[in-house]
Amino acid sequence: MNVSGKSGRVLEVDDEGRAAIDAKSEFLNASLKGDAYTWTIETFDYEGADTVLSVLNQHSDKNLYIYKILMHGDTETEVEIHVPTATFTPSGTAIVGVNLNRTSSKVAETICKAKETNNAQGAFVERVRIKANKDYIVQLDGALVLGFDQAICVDYVTDGGEAHVSIWGYFK
Repeated sequence: MNVSGKSGRVLEVDDEGRAAIDAKSEFLNASLKGDAYTWTIETFDYEGADTVLSVLNQHSDKNLYIYKILMHGDTETEVEIHVPTATFTPSGTAIVGVNLNRTSSKVAETICKAKETNNAQGAFVERVRIKANKDYIVQLDGALVLGFDQAICVDYVTDGGEAHVSIWGYFK
């Protein structure tokens, strides 16, 4: 038996009227298509007010949805996650996005830099305080959407000797 919804799409149901659905998250669907990535900097010796990691969307046809940000540091610090409002040319140490679908050969259409120095802080997405030697996760579930030439940046305010940041995202 099939049931049509308001949109006209057909919903399959079994003999007892239960919906037959495939309930994968957008992130999992993107990963299966080879469109989900992580950008990571590990064991980075940072100075106060450094942009530890930035990711700039360079895909002309797809938005970049930020799924989560993992952070760690050896020093308690405030972390400022922001989206620069002015266009900038990223500088710093190049980081290559890792495709989470290891069977895919797609490459992330981004510019990712560690110790990025050319951005100007824009709108803050989140400000959090992380404790020394404790992991912290900002879970966005794709709610932060970056169009072409838009970026996300993660700044550590206090000087420290060791930072780790991973940004997880997917294209759609």
